[in-house]
Amino acid sequence: MVPSPIADDIRRELGVLAPAERMVAGILLAPYPSAGFETVATIAERAGVSAPTVLRFVTRLGYTGFPDFQAALRKELDERSASLTALALRDRRQRNLRTLHRPPLGAQQHPPHPGPLPDTHRHPVA
Repeated sequence: MVPSPIADDIRRELGVLAPAERMVAGILLAPYPSAGFETVATIAERAGVSAPTVLRFVTRLGYTGFPDFQAALRKELDERSASLTALALRDRRQRNLRTLHRPPLGAQQHPPHPGPLPDTHRHPVA
C-alpha cells in the first residue's frame, strides 16, 4: 500500500482537535483524498461546521490556506501515481522474463538427449 502522509497527519491530530475540526477530519478522511478537492463551502456543509472552521483545520495541519492544502494533496497523488506506475512496470518486466524462460503451452518436456545412438547395423564394406 502506498503511504498517505496527509491522511496520516490528519489521523495523528484527531486527539487534539476541537469537536468541529474532528468533523472536518472525518469528512476529509472518509473518501480520502477526493473530499479534499471539494470547495471549502462544500466540506463545511458536509461536516456541519462553518467555512472558517475548515480553514482553521488546514492551518492547524501546517498549510498556509486551503489552496496550499489542495496543492499538497495533488502532489501526494502525483507521487502515489508515479510509485504505482513504477511498480506496475517492474511487475510487467518480471512477468515477461518468466514467460521468456517458460516452454510454450503444450510442449512436451523431453529429457536431454544422451548423444548419438550407437551404430548397431554394420553394413558390409563393398
